Amino acid sequence: MMKTFRVSPAQRDIFNKMLALDDFAVFIHRSPDGDALGSGAALVKALRGMGKTAQLVCSDEVPDRLAFITDGSRDLSLRGEPSVVVSLDVATPALIGDRYSAYADKVDFCIDHHYTNTMYAAHTIVMPRASSTGEVLYRLFFASGIEIDNYLAEKLYCAVTSDTGCFRYNNVTPAVHRMAADLVSHGLDTAWINRRIFEMASIERLRLESRVAELTQLYENGRVALSYLTLEDMHALKADETDTDGLVSIPRRIDSVMLSAFIRQTSDGQVRASLRSECDLNVAEIAAKFGGGGHARAAGCSLGTDISSAVDTMIDTLRLEWRKYVDSHSG
Repeated sequence: MMKTFRVSPAQRDIFNKMLALDDFAVFIHRSPDGDALGSGAALVKALRGMGKTAQLVCSDEVPDRLAFITDGSRDLSLRGEPSVVVSLDVATPALIGDRYSAYADKVDFCIDHHYTNTMYAAHTIVMPRASSTGEVLYRLFFASGIEIDNYLAEKLYCAVTSDTGCFRYNNVTPAVHRMAADLVSHGLDTAWINRRIFEMASIERLRLESRVAELTQLYENGRVALSYLTLEDMHALKADETDTDGLVSIPRRIDSVMLSAFIRQTSDGQVRASLRSECDLNVAEIAAKFGGGGHARAAGCSLGTDISSAVDTMIDTLRLEWRKYVDSHSG
């Protein structure tokens, strides 16, 4: 196990340098998911266990179905002025969100697993081959001698199962399974955790899923799919933004689809896109064209404020990228 979860001396030194400080604000990305919340809750608890002052901060409200990860807290607003700013699972400073944009150029330490990380922090630990930021933290805890108790095990498991799609995605390695086995050995109720993360939904969420399915359009002989939601849709179905997490999974579930996108309008007037790939077409590179990023098979970006134009632009972009991909793999 020690060899499997090895970290570099430089990474260990950066993490230990961080642990020597105090009064932390741990920022996670806007529209928080299970990896950001789980790894964030774990890091804050570990720091507090060392006698440090630490708080978890997010610009957006925690979705109700994920609030169990933050022990019921949905509002992760910043309290006071921290001495140390840490970003977790944040590939680019813009992903901290407009609400806390003042801290985007003040990040002292960044811990992440996105290969698209722009190295914006004073000190950065990035493990692009890791399945999740939860896995990165597991390795760092192990290397630094931080004992993983039941609480930390649950939060790290939430992080890992979220970013691996309950261990279904191609980022799952034998090492990930060994790590999960170690976490589960702490007596976790994994059936309950995975039901909360992947299955439970409000009636508003189910109605949103129906609307997204209804609006899904197919292109390029069914290989490309796109769907979207407007604020009008949200209001009509009495849903809020926390109900939209993971809706990108709907167009990608279609059996013929290899490249998909879900676009939504946010309450602040912005338009955000989530992209998914079921092949080796790199959607992080597509997202980067719009100032976004992520992983090769899962990425996101912002597209201005006009959802109609955003949908048209993304359709054209996806179709063009798919044709280029097909051409490069023909013959």
